[in-house]
Amino acid sequence: MSVLVRAFHVAPPPIGLFADSRGEPTAKVFDLLFLAPPVESLILLALIEILRRLRAPVGAQLALAALLIGLLHSPTWWPRGFIVAPSFAIEACAYL
Repeated sequence: MSVLVRAFHVAPPPIGLFADSRGEPTAKVFDLLFLAPPVESLILLALIEILRRLRAPVGAQLALAALLIGLLHSPTWWPRGFIVAPSFAIEACAYL
């Protein structure tokens, strides 16, 4: 990852992006492990189903859903969207 960061001149993530000290740690662990994945999966499936009803090709369903979910992950640091998009593409392939 560091090679790609240097090659494309990507700024490092903000300090507080991964080490936020506000809030209760137990609540954060619960949110990150038990709440976020089902909600993200439901959003991904909803996007796929909307594209399916619009009669989009299967490849477009896969790519658009993964990219849109990746965009939702990138407001604080734009490379994060590209980092998580492949995992959502795999999830979309498994659903399709």
